[in-house]
Amino acid sequence: MNQKSRRTLLIVEDSEPDREIIKYWVGKDPDWEYQFLEASSSQEAIKLCDVSKIDCVLIDLELPDLSGIELIAHLIGKYGKLFWPVVMLSGHGNEQHAVQALKLGAQDFISKATVEGAGLARAINQAVERKTVENRREQEVFELRKKVQTLLQERNKLVCELEDKEVEIAKLAKRTPNAQEASELA
Repeated sequence: MNQKSRRTLLIVEDSEPDREIIKYWVGKDPDWEYQFLEASSSQEAIKLCDVSKIDCVLIDLELPDLSGIELIAHLIGKYGKLFWPVVMLSGHGNEQHAVQALKLGAQDFISKATVEGAGLARAINQAVERKTVENRREQEVFELRKKVQTLLQERNKLVCELEDKEVEIAKLAKRTPNAQEASELA
């Protein structure tokens, strides 16, 4: 029997029965063993994000202190970006909420009414995969920018050296008579 890989999922949901259902569904994922962190409010979620290594965050749209969308915006404001893949859940969200969440960086927006166990696990797995690709792409862009900066610095150094050589050549040219002047002097 293969040993499952481990993943930590933060569930931000104010309804304890909904958290239990989510844990039951996600726990059936055949490929991953989950450690669940639970927050019933945005403030609890923020504290857990500060101190925990989290692989994915599942956020309910309607929370008692901030909406799920406001929580995402707060995390972006606090950290500069979303470091975790986020899947937004809603009991009665609409298309506008979905668009807002996705624009802020959520990987998926799922209706609680239509989700089932395998679909939720699949959404989490896809969110983690997409965020991994996004992070890898960001790292590659960062490395390329560093290389471009290094190349530009080297180019500028070479341009300065070339300009210095041109100045030296101009000085030598002033001190050395050209061929026509030399023949006239002779």
